[in-house]
This record gives sequence, C-alpha cells and structure tokens, in this order.
Amino acid sequence: MNKDIIVVEDEDVKIIFHFKVFCELLKECISTYGNTTIENAQELVKDFHPLQQPINTTDDVVFFSHENIYHWAMLALYGEMYWLAHP
Repeated sequence: MNKDIIVVEDEDVKIIFHFKVFCELLKECISTYGNTTIENAQELVKDFHPLQQPINTTDDVVFFSHENIYHWAMLALYGEMYWLAHP
C-alpha cells in the first residue's frame, strides 16, 4: 500500500488523504512548538502509534482530520492529557 497518498471511499464519499504531507506537517509542528530538532520530531512521528494503524476507511481518515495538526503534534510529543502538564 502506498502510504504517500491514501484514497478511501464508501457509498457516499471518496476521500484523498495526503498522508506524507500530514506527516511532514506533523514533524514541522513538533519541531517548532516542541522546541526540538527536526530529527527528533521525525523519530517521534515514525513511532507515533496512531500512524502505525491501517488507514482503510473514510472513518480512519476522519479520525486524523477532526483535530488540528497542533493537537496531533502535542500528542506525539507529550502524550495523552498533554494540556495538563504543558498548557
């Protein structure tokens, strides 16, 4: 499966998810707002559990698009409930 661009569809809608672009934005956001190197951000993205799961349905894509990139970046950097320890 090509994970650069993922195309999923159901009976009502077809979604094109630019996974590689999403990951690049995530790395940049982690690096910028997490005050870390791009290399460290790249490792965090590579090991980020939600990105390891298959993306096969429109619901899978919506899962990533319902929150902004900053939220995903902070989850990857600080983990669940990041807003309590890193407001």
